[in-house]
Amino acid sequence: MPPAVPGGTTSGEKKKTFRADIQGLRAVAVGVVLLYHAGVPLVPGGYIGVDVFFVISGFLITGLLLKELGENGRISLAGFYARRARRILPAGLIVLAVTALLSVLFLPRTRWDEIGVQIIASAFNGVNWVFAASEADYLQAGAAASPLQHFWTLAVEEQFYIVWPLLLVAAAFFARAGGARRGRRGGRRAVPDDGRRLRVLVISAVLIILLPSLAYSVHLTTTDPGPAYFVTTTRLYELGIGALVAVFATQLARLNRTVALALGWAGLAAVVAAAVLYSADTAFPGAAALLPTLGSAAIIVSGMAGRDRTGVGRLLCLRPMVWVGGVSYSLYLWHWPLVVIADHLMGGLTVPAGLAVVVLSFLPAYASLKCIEQPFMRWRFVQPSVTALQVGAIGMLSLAIVGGSFPLLMRAATPAPVPAVTAVQQGGNGAGGASVYGAEALAVEPSTGLVENVTAGYTPSAVDAAADQSRVYADGCHVTGSASAAQACVYGTVDAEFTVAVVGDSHAANWVPALTRLSEGRQIRLESYSKSSCPLSAEAILTDRHRVSEHCLHWGQNVIEELAASRPDLVLVTNAQYRAASGAPLATGLAGAWRQLLEADLTVAVLMDTPYPGIHIPDCVASNEDALAECAVARDEALSLGGRAAQQEALDAVDGMPSIDLAALICPAEACSPVVGGVLVYSDSNHLTASYSETLAPALEQALDEEGLLGAEPAGG
Repeated sequence: MPPAVPGGTTSGEKKKTFRADIQGLRAVAVGVVLLYHAGVPLVPGGYIGVDVFFVISGFLITGLLLKELGENGRISLAGFYARRARRILPAGLIVLAVTALLSVLFLPRTRWDEIGVQIIASAFNGVNWVFAASEADYLQAGAAASPLQHFWTLAVEEQFYIVWPLLLVAAAFFARAGGARRGRRGGRRAVPDDGRRLRVLVISAVLIILLPSLAYSVHLTTTDPGPAYFVTTTRLYELGIGALVAVFATQLARLNRTVALALGWAGLAAVVAAAVLYSADTAFPGAAALLPTLGSAAIIVSGMAGRDRTGVGRLLCLRPMVWVGGVSYSLYLWHWPLVVIADHLMGGLTVPAGLAVVVLSFLPAYASLKCIEQPFMRWRFVQPSVTALQVGAIGMLSLAIVGGSFPLLMRAATPAPVPAVTAVQQGGNGAGGASVYGAEALAVEPSTGLVENVTAGYTPSAVDAAADQSRVYADGCHVTGSASAAQACVYGTVDAEFTVAVVGDSHAANWVPALTRLSEGRQIRLESYSKSSCPLSAEAILTDRHRVSEHCLHWGQNVIEELAASRPDLVLVTNAQYRAASGAPLATGLAGAWRQLLEADLTVAVLMDTPYPGIHIPDCVASNEDALAECAVARDEALSLGGRAAQQEALDAVDGMPSIDLAALICPAEACSPVVGGVLVYSDSNHLTASYSETLAPALEQALDEEGLLGAEPAGG
């Protein structure tokens, strides 16, 4: 006789396993997600729909596992994973395959490489960690959304279901082992003791997952909110809430009817409130995710003991709601790639266009359900567990091969790179003239800065632009995340007596290639202090998710202390635009930090922020190779988006502090050309390519000399 287990089917549900209200709750979850992705302003927190799905999944799957354990005394891991393969993989793999095709047909080549990696990671249910790494990478912050980004939720679920059944199997094993020991001592008392021990172990297993995950989610959401959204460890507690409801299902089903019905309405109100009141500014998941997840759990509890069609269940069991819930998995998979592709093709989606796309996504979703998912689950060939697992593994490997081919496709479709483009020659076009390009070419031939639809060639290619970046990233001295150490890279003439320090965010790193070239031509030691999304400010700033970034303040103070101690001959500061946590202008914090440097008797100058095009230049160029004017941005707009206004305001507040402005060499015409002097200017939406930055070195040297800021002579001079 198998031991009694907690949860499973309740007395009111022994004859009826289908919960129509849960299907309706699925419809609510996918509905708010679709509205959110369509850009409907009514639901700025519509992303909480995936959290509702997590609770539903944790409840249903745990209930099935506990039922199997109660009926058979064991859990068949092969059977469990085979059922997951039959249910999840058919639709998931076909959507991956179609998305791969659509990406090649419609998205720029610059994105194929990363999409290939994401296809492989999605096929093996690990893509959430890829997106977590991308969120931690400031240089990818301006990149367009991935058509596979929604697969992170499937990855989290499947990682949970690798661990959770194993914990239940372990609980059953230790319960039997304990029962056997007591049986040898106490005879017939073994079975009831076995059941009680199993109950304690199962509850302990849930809490082992739920409580640490909740604590870590709160912590990481505060300290590193980007990756916190995607990593499995911050989301396990949401599935654990559903699992806990399943474990206590028998007790929860005995709730007073009035209390249960009120709980259901309160749960729906919590889910809707989260969708309406939350936004991109909400610290999520963390503790904020408790509102929609506990609300979902309350709805599930309300419908127990045959109450699924009463109270809130009357609404959730409406036929349209149940129908949408039935197609919700396919709908979730299909809508997002179509939204991303349409957004790219249309240059941005209006709300009506977004709604039209998500409505149209019902067609492939329904076709997928009826023609692929349901037939596959009924297919007799895959009913044996071993066969289902083998077919699933072959499908996953096949998609991984498709993803692995993307870099090859990208290279095959990309024109041969031009390693060195001669824009003009100094002293005319005769023999002996030195080849110059990029910003240097402007001094010889200003027309090389005008927008042209077709150029003779440029470097780096659009595909290679992302890798053409300041060396501080590869050298590991660009500080990221919550780290706050004053960590510097040293370039130029390392043992020189004259030292220049450049300090700031990634826009300070923009200047390192130019300064390195300058330093190598002069007796100058260059020190680079940079941190992602962190200006040198005396006040805390807000991150891109509008959360206070105290670690930026700590980093800045550490850098100021380091500079005051090491005493470089010149400190160059620069930054992009941010919001101060106090609500004061950013200039207040900038001026405060600069004054601290001046009070330490250091020479300080501001590198005015580079023009900010605001569109992903390499993506645009790859999509408009014969019409580069499509990628030009008005100069006034590019100059207004970055940190220049705050820098100028801070300069007005700090008397006598010099500034260096080379914007005219980056955007030399009324419209900023993506290619200047045969060099691609930007590696993304706002960072210079290292190739272009290097060509700014002569002009930067001249500007610094004119201000009397460089005390070193040219090498050999």
